[in-house]
Amino acid sequence: MHIETIQLENVGVFAGVQSIDLRVTDARRPVVLIGGLNGCGKTTLLESILLALYGKLSPAARNSRSSYDSYLESLMTTGADGGSAVELAFRVHEGAVEHRYVVRRSWIKTGNRIREDLEVQVDGCYDELLSSNWAEAVDRFLPQRLAGLFFFDGEKIAKLADPKQAPKLLQTAIHSLLGVELVDQLEADLTVLIRRKSKDLAPEVDRSALDILEKRITEVETDRLAARQELAAVVDPLERLRQSVEHAEEDLRERGGDFAGQRQGLVLERGRLEQRTSEIRTELRDLAAGPLPLSLVRPHLDSIISRVSEQAQIGDPQALAIWLATRDQRVIREMRQIGLDDQSLQAIEDLLAADRALACEPTDSGGPREVPRPCVDRIRTLISGVLDAAVAHARRLVDELETSTLRLNEVERLLTAMPSEEDLAGMVAHLQRAEEGYRNKQREHDAREAQLQAADRGLEIVKARYDREWKSSRSEQLGQGDLTRFLRHTDKAQGIIRAFRTRLVARHSQRLEELILEGYHLLLRKDGLIREINIDPDTCKIELRGRHDQVLDLDRLSAGERQLLATAMLWGLARAAGRPLPVIIDTPLARLDSAHKTHFVQRYLPQASHQVLVLSTDSEIHGEYYDGVKFAISREYMLEHDDATGSTQVVPGYFQKETAHAT
Repeated sequence: MHIETIQLENVGVFAGVQSIDLRVTDARRPVVLIGGLNGCGKTTLLESILLALYGKLSPAARNSRSSYDSYLESLMTTGADGGSAVELAFRVHEGAVEHRYVVRRSWIKTGNRIREDLEVQVDGCYDELLSSNWAEAVDRFLPQRLAGLFFFDGEKIAKLADPKQAPKLLQTAIHSLLGVELVDQLEADLTVLIRRKSKDLAPEVDRSALDILEKRITEVETDRLAARQELAAVVDPLERLRQSVEHAEEDLRERGGDFAGQRQGLVLERGRLEQRTSEIRTELRDLAAGPLPLSLVRPHLDSIISRVSEQAQIGDPQALAIWLATRDQRVIREMRQIGLDDQSLQAIEDLLAADRALACEPTDSGGPREVPRPCVDRIRTLISGVLDAAVAHARRLVDELETSTLRLNEVERLLTAMPSEEDLAGMVAHLQRAEEGYRNKQREHDAREAQLQAADRGLEIVKARYDREWKSSRSEQLGQGDLTRFLRHTDKAQGIIRAFRTRLVARHSQRLEELILEGYHLLLRKDGLIREINIDPDTCKIELRGRHDQVLDLDRLSAGERQLLATAMLWGLARAAGRPLPVIIDTPLARLDSAHKTHFVQRYLPQASHQVLVLSTDSEIHGEYYDGVKFAISREYMLEHDDATGSTQVVPGYFQKETAHAT
């Protein structure tokens, strides 16, 4: 199957007639990329394709809370004249011949009712028989119950890897997609034939009892079908409520809700920091009022001590005379080098000699003049003790003040970023309402599921009673030759059918295990995480084994790993089926981290099918992810929404270059 075009006429936000060419002409470039912001019609486009194919059996129509007519009415463009229509053109190989189908589903409101028309053309000619029986005919191309395996929403795909849902989905896929359902139907038809033949030849009393049980089986099956439909009706609303809870939680986180629980702690920390910074400033002021300012003249104090030391070395007149003579010789030498005349040099030398004599002249105390010793001791004590300690303490206080100020600023920023008490209360209330709605719907879902399980058990009980009555009647008929031979051969045929089905499922399961594991290894960024995948042929329960042969619980996988496992399951089913069916993915990169996204766009999208339609926002396929899949893209479209008119236009191209390549 290869989709050629999809045409929408007044469907949702697509006002007027909008047509998209989806053909892939180069097998090396199977991807058709359709970009659009949220609310621009991506989901409507996917729903329209499914609606064209399946009508009231399409997933969105079945999951709608209202009637099919109401669903169709909700798809009609507001304010548009006339009706609405969806037209899908695709090609299918049937045997060695390729046929082109055009399915046009149109509807218009007349009074309080919706009138729907369906036209099917084959190779350009209207086919009345096919148009009247399209619901049965479409299963030849893609069975409706399997459409979700090929046309899916990326945000919902992870549930395929759910331990409770995966076995049922795999069983449905294996039995339907791989042809096993034909064997099941054959066995069921044979069972009905046996019972009918036995009942026809049974005594009147036995036939009456069997008729009553058959009627009861029909009633229980009707109840079971109703329970299944009621369960299906709450699945999609439950998923929407779950997403509402996630969005409310995300909104709370983005607006500072994560810090709301820390508010009291931050307020207390702010108080402690403010008190400590005040104490530090007080200590610094006390130091400034003491000896600390003398650190500004520290070089002068050191100079005084140095001179005192020199004086101590030349305390006697003879040593002082030698020191002064050496100094004076150095001075005369430097004067001569600068070219001073001899007369001037002699005058300077005489002056220095007189100074030496005066300096070495004994004082009244008998020694040279010097700085008083007590003063020198006080300066030394100030420098080596009090002043050094004060400077070190001041530096510690300044460092602590800087650290405390930075942390105080950060705490103030966090407190400012937090939503107000009123906003926070509103967001929390919204989250609580969403959670309460989800819990109520989950309880309803569980109740419906319990009803279905009860209906299944009731059907098994009634069928078991029917089988006992039938076998009892059958044992009384064994003396009849023709019936005996008939029952013997049909029993043998049933045994052969069961053995064939068991082997067929086992063979398909083994092949699926290999294909799913191969796909998972290509998509997963953790090499060696999964060494083996096993599928039970009877229950279709999936089991993962790690590198050390330990069984891995599906619930322990991350959301991204589970989504990739589900993708690998779909990929493996498609490859095992051998049917050329297109793949359509809406919001493909939901729940994936950057490494998983890279593997998904580079390894899965180019190989998922011969035709891969990707509906993406600007936050998914962009930058490096766009560059990683660009080599496989054959067509690009944009869904441009006009806020003024409330409508969307389909235009060639993708998001603007600066957006598409933003990192």
